[in-house]
Amino acid sequence: MRAKALITGFALLWWATAAFAQWPGSPFAWQNGYGTAQYESGGYAVRLQGGYLMVGTHGIPNSTRSALYVVRLNDIGDTLWTRNIMPQRLQWFEPQGIIQDGAGNLVVSGSCRGWGATMGDAFVLKMNTQADTAWVRTFQTTGTDSFLGPTLSTDGNYFVYGWINFQNRVLKVSPTGAVLWNVASNHSSAFLGNNTALLAVGGGGCWVFSNGPDAQQQRLETRVHALTGAAGTETAQWLLPRFQYPVTHVATLNNEIVVSGSQEMAKLTPQGDTVWTRRFARSRPGWAWVARAVQPDALGDYAVLAEAGGGSPYSYQFQLLRIDSQRGQVRNDTLLLRPTGNTYPKSLLLAPNGDYFISGYTPVGPSGGPDLIAAQFRRFKPLPTRAAQRLAEVLQVYPNPAGGAAVQVRLPDGLGRGANLVIIDARGQTARRQAVPAGQQLLVLPVAALSAGLYVVRLQAADGRVWGGRLVRE
Repeated sequence: MRAKALITGFALLWWATAAFAQWPGSPFAWQNGYGTAQYESGGYAVRLQGGYLMVGTHGIPNSTRSALYVVRLNDIGDTLWTRNIMPQRLQWFEPQGIIQDGAGNLVVSGSCRGWGATMGDAFVLKMNTQADTAWVRTFQTTGTDSFLGPTLSTDGNYFVYGWINFQNRVLKVSPTGAVLWNVASNHSSAFLGNNTALLAVGGGGCWVFSNGPDAQQQRLETRVHALTGAAGTETAQWLLPRFQYPVTHVATLNNEIVVSGSQEMAKLTPQGDTVWTRRFARSRPGWAWVARAVQPDALGDYAVLAEAGGGSPYSYQFQLLRIDSQRGQVRNDTLLLRPTGNTYPKSLLLAPNGDYFISGYTPVGPSGGPDLIAAQFRRFKPLPTRAAQRLAEVLQVYPNPAGGAAVQVRLPDGLGRGANLVIIDARGQTARRQAVPAGQQLLVLPVAALSAGLYVVRLQAADGRVWGGRLVRE
């Protein structure tokens, strides 16, 4: 095991070769592998009360079949229970994602194979948090069919999308398993392209991100398709500027849309206007990364879990980055290199204390074969200018977006000697500064003088504690 080494702001970490053990000064609170002497792959996770739940593929002994593998963990990575799900008339499962709906149930989608001559089918499965299956829907054609991960719609249904019967298709499925949409959504009228990401938007609609050739077939481009209404009609389509490679992850974070791909990210307004687009330089020669998951951190920046590829011999590894949400600059960059084999990242979640839960799988796991893996990565070291500050907490500002003359700010308890509140505009300049008396719980903040746009609201107590929030002025 090697200790953490800093290379011009780029951190390189060596994982334990087998037991994922800890060592003094380790950046991990814990690390574990989950599997058997057979094989496990996947490692998509959701946060549940008191821990996490992961799904993957589990090879059934003495069989060509593979089940949906479910692992329930507590907050420190201990296995509480495991289950294998194998519905009748199916031969194997390969999940591509998992979500939890508003009722607490879990939805998984991906690829499967039924008994018959098909090359592969797409599936959607709903279960409770004990892995009891409510229903499973399969979509079977004579070709190879597959879904990517599910997305929860704003009207309580589920979006799934993928390749069905030689077409890019988007489906909306109800909580009872009824198909509400099943529409084709190709890159353009001339090229099918590939749909690579989906974002749920207001009114039960979605934005589908596709990648394909431009009209002159000179380069690849990314397009956004807005689907709305009871039938999933495409009502708008536009080009995502300066974003060439496929979008691999998209999410709404702090009322901003964050689009990520291969060494590039973009931030959009809720209306789809581009705030910034960044193409990042390689942080280490011979290595490149593709974003797999993004979460906001407590300072308001973006934590990115990426799949890094490079080295000699070539391998795939976990990489964690922290991106300044205002300017799109890399603050921290950590490669989690495991020399004994590849590791494939799938999920990034926030632990209760603000650390990062990361999960995926490795072909060379602690059980002797492919295993699911998970770890709790301690928070990135703060920037030198923030070294004396505690990790920022979220500041509640409402109404947000704000169209009136004032907003209210819910102040944290225990401000003691008071605090200072600052509003910072998109250029990084102070738009307003206001002192906050000690003991006050609710602050009315005038915003009539602020022009429309995105602002950072920052509260700093006299003892150095920091809270941060976002304000959208309409």
